[in-house]
Amino acid sequence: IPVIPEATIAEWEAHRNEPLLYPNTNWLEAIYNPTWRKENNVSINGGNDAFLFNVGLGFLNNEGILKGTGYDRYNIKVNLESQINKWIKVGLNSNIQYNVLREAYESGYIMACLANSSPSALPVHPDGRFGATMAQGEDNQGNNMLAFNDGRSIKTNGNKYMGKIYIVYEPIKNLVFEGNYALNNNASFTKTQLHYTPMWNFQTESIIRSPFPENILNQITNRDLWQSFYASVKYDFSLWDKHNVKVLTGFNTEKFRQDYSLIGRGGMPDFDEFQINLSTSSPWGSGWAEEWSLVSWFARLNYDYMGKYLLSVSFRRDGCSRFGLNAKWANFPSVSAGWIASDESFMERFDRLSYLKLRGSYGVVGNYNIGNYNHLATIGTYNYVFNNGIAAGRGTSGIGNADLTWETTKQVDLGVDLGLFNDRVFLVYDYYWKKTDGLLYQIDIPYSSGFGNIQSNIGEFRFWGHEIGLETKNMTGKFKWNTSLNLTFNRNKAMKLGTNNTPIGGNNNQEDYNRTEVGKPLGLFYGYVYDGVFMTQEEYEAGPKHASSMVGTVRMKDLNGDNVIDNNDRTFIGDPNPDCIFGMTNTFSWKDFDASIVFTGSLGGDIIDGTYEWTENIDGVFNVRKEVAERWRSEDNPGNGYIPRTRTGTTELFRYTNSRWVFKNNYITLKNITLGYTIPMKSNPYIKGIRVYGSAQNLFTLGSYPGMNPEVNKNTSGLYQGVDHTTYPVARIYTIGLNVKF
Repeated sequence: IPVIPEATIAEWEAHRNEPLLYPNTNWLEAIYNPTWRKENNVSINGGNDAFLFNVGLGFLNNEGILKGTGYDRYNIKVNLESQINKWIKVGLNSNIQYNVLREAYESGYIMACLANSSPSALPVHPDGRFGATMAQGEDNQGNNMLAFNDGRSIKTNGNKYMGKIYIVYEPIKNLVFEGNYALNNNASFTKTQLHYTPMWNFQTESIIRSPFPENILNQITNRDLWQSFYASVKYDFSLWDKHNVKVLTGFNTEKFRQDYSLIGRGGMPDFDEFQINLSTSSPWGSGWAEEWSLVSWFARLNYDYMGKYLLSVSFRRDGCSRFGLNAKWANFPSVSAGWIASDESFMERFDRLSYLKLRGSYGVVGNYNIGNYNHLATIGTYNYVFNNGIAAGRGTSGIGNADLTWETTKQVDLGVDLGLFNDRVFLVYDYYWKKTDGLLYQIDIPYSSGFGNIQSNIGEFRFWGHEIGLETKNMTGKFKWNTSLNLTFNRNKAMKLGTNNTPIGGNNNQEDYNRTEVGKPLGLFYGYVYDGVFMTQEEYEAGPKHASSMVGTVRMKDLNGDNVIDNNDRTFIGDPNPDCIFGMTNTFSWKDFDASIVFTGSLGGDIIDGTYEWTENIDGVFNVRKEVAERWRSEDNPGNGYIPRTRTGTTELFRYTNSRWVFKNNYITLKNITLGYTIPMKSNPYIKGIRVYGSAQNLFTLGSYPGMNPEVNKNTSGLYQGVDHTTYPVARIYTIGLNVKF
């Protein structure tokens, strides 16, 4: 294990006044880039009874808070509507956008990379050269993220068009035919340039390494087109002024195609801007295209009696190309009912109750987001002996499933809406229960088929919970104060996972933090239970041991009692599912002033700091947390009892996922605070109103998690929640704005 000699430490202390040769770098300060965010929007609207228009222009310039990052966007919006005659109305909605995205090296793990960077590396010399580690005994991995960012330029230019044309035809009153065609057309071009960027030891004036050994160019072209056609007819009518009916039926089609291509080349000349034709080395490349389509028929009936007894029934039949030949179509019915009890005459004696509605619903919805072509057999490349030689060929690599079908969710919802004191207090409560089945899953099949598994619909999850919304008008005079509070209590459980209920995830000791198992909530953390350090020889001899254990190494709990620490001693060590998530908004107004404050937060649930695997890596390859200085060195110098020794061959177990990395994740965040003032205007033909305002976002977070962001998550899947691998940092944003209406 590399260890910095005491003489080197003393030398560094003695030369603190020479930061170019003996730096002590704070990498957060070195790479942070406090900057301005500028956004301008102008819109014009007008028209008459026959023609309406709205045109808007927008520009956003957002320099990133990490050096070398940022985002620019230019957009124009045009909405037109024309009343051709009293029966026909046509319209156009369109939005054209051009954007430029500049990304950082490893932006998803940027904060972990910074934490691993050595303080003995100078970020950048006044002459423009980048520094490497200069302390004797330090490894030169994980240093100088400025050099990595400068050496790797990632720039994406994108064009986006979103448009819709529509026609509405009403031949008689309340009979309406509607049709529209919509499309989203996106094209992006990503250029990644890897520059040879030497990092220097300025004490010896020598190059230590470069993040990239040669100049490389990769170019990615990505295009996708989504199209939709919608047609419907609806008719509203009433009978005897008491029975109100609305009927709707129609169909919708969608089609999507994406084309992707990559081409790359090394050996680029040392220019600021690379082009693919500037190198003589052999290029490489890849590409693919995929598409899917969806067809839907639907109908809905809404009925109410005197506006207080409500009933809605709907039915959809959807077909999608992503499913097997025998199972492309599925039916999705739903029904809901409501009763506005406060409209009943017998409720009039409850004068403090201003509104009461009871409601319930049941429905089935389908999910087709399973990826493309999973129902088809796949072809792979294989070698075969032919004429006493090896010949390349192709053969079936996966078996198809003509019965692969929709993932469906059946949901029941029961709710009540309650208004009190003329709706000064308004409560909305919902209880929901839903079952999701038909989850796409690999199931085992006999090897006599030639394959080991097949994609099938066999997973099942349950979800249930409570959702509460409370709105109050606290003060209603000249000074107005309103509060909105939302509370959500979600629960879930895995009911079925494949033919043998084999758990998902948690199979590896490293970077495999979550496991979903039948009978338990989704995505629980799975690993070893941390139990300190073998502080003495007696503790070591008496305790259960891993293959790498010795006195001074980490201890994990022996859960199966065999006196050996191995994979069989792993268990569930945390639950990322919060008990409650909440949000609260307070709005205030007085004369021409207005203000709002928004809080969000979470209670219960855990978070796992996956960066501990690197930031407490005691193999000597990275910078580490301060606490590592308190590691075990000997029985006479045992440290704080949390960090084991650094002897080669004994550190493996300390890098495995364990309960030491798990923290409670209770927090509250001040998301936004805004103060505005509307300038009083005398009536004039030019300016209708002026409002100036200032706001601040992400002002502070208070919570139990010691990491940088309790809302961070490595993966968006519901099975892999609550993992902090760091991400692009959340910016604290201060805004000054001006709204002018003409």
